[in-house]
Amino acid sequence: MRKLNFLLLACYIGALANGYISSLISNLTPNPRYFEDIQGLSHPQLLGLVTAAQSMGCVAAFFPAPWLSDKYGCRVGIIFDNIGMIAGFTGQIFCTRFDQFLGMRILVGFSSISNTISSSTLLVDLNNTSGWLALLATPGNRKRLVLSVAIAIATQWVRNGIISFYLTPVLRTVGITNSLHQQGINGGLQIYVWLLACGAALLCEKAGRRRIFLTSTSLMLAFMVLITICSVLYSATGSASAGYAVIVFLFIFFGGYIIGLTPIPILYVNEIWPSHLRTKGTSVFSVSQAVSITFNRFVNPVAIDKIAWKYYLIYIGVLVAVINFNFFFVPETKGLSLEQISGIFNQYKELLSNCQMSDERIGHEGY
Repeated sequence: MRKLNFLLLACYIGALANGYISSLISNLTPNPRYFEDIQGLSHPQLLGLVTAAQSMGCVAAFFPAPWLSDKYGCRVGIIFDNIGMIAGFTGQIFCTRFDQFLGMRILVGFSSISNTISSSTLLVDLNNTSGWLALLATPGNRKRLVLSVAIAIATQWVRNGIISFYLTPVLRTVGITNSLHQQGINGGLQIYVWLLACGAALLCEKAGRRRIFLTSTSLMLAFMVLITICSVLYSATGSASAGYAVIVFLFIFFGGYIIGLTPIPILYVNEIWPSHLRTKGTSVFSVSQAVSITFNRFVNPVAIDKIAWKYYLIYIGVLVAVINFNFFFVPETKGLSLEQISGIFNQYKELLSNCQMSDERIGHEGY
């Protein structure tokens, strides 16, 4: 058992690497040296391109990642992907031109999302493979597919991307321009969300996935409205109190995101897909996230630069839509076995067929 837990820890570390890589650019933006070493990044469009480069690599990994895991096994996939990440990280150190740095970020993105798919799939003990059309073969699978894509989009289109990757421009809009202060706020935010995420992960079985989803998105909506109001006040009056209130509300808003949309989505997606489709379902989820992030990373810096707080109104509308989707379409899976979860999505005839196949297998194997 100790050996098993040690090996599972290695798989978790592989998945965690993707989060570290994603946060790297965000933590560099408050540092003026970053823009001196790579010329041109101060332009919002080029900053968006570099920030989106990792997601572009993730999209490119859509088909190769699950194919590699299915054909050669997750272990081979993890080894291959780690080699790619090491090469990308090493290459970044020696980059002196914008195009070189961009290429290394794409390589890192390709390898990191492949590693995430292989690692998370290995954790749920994949034992079979099926074709891509199987994702559309039954009403239950189509519902799973819609949920996987919708949850993936929801994790990235609720304004969290602005805080994760463009916190520095957001802080400038409320008068915090000192780079040391920006880095202090960014560092404090990262420690805060890490502690909160550790606690939130323990609530999955106690509170339930659906309830946490709804609590998370409702908190985000409430504080998104408050952030927008305070940003308007600062823009109109220059009030320092309004600017400081934005910082406080940003922490609470991101806390709402962390408790629900950090630990739950990948767990939920792995739960709802049957074992023989889990790699492909996870791949669809990961690539849907990557496409959403790519769009956001291109648009966010330009939108913040052009329309400032007015951009937040779009996210208020998105959060309202996400809350309604969670309430009406996301089923609860708390305390259910994988067979019971399958029953939520599959029709009676499909369940009967699966039970008959299980009975035949038990009789054949003599258990």
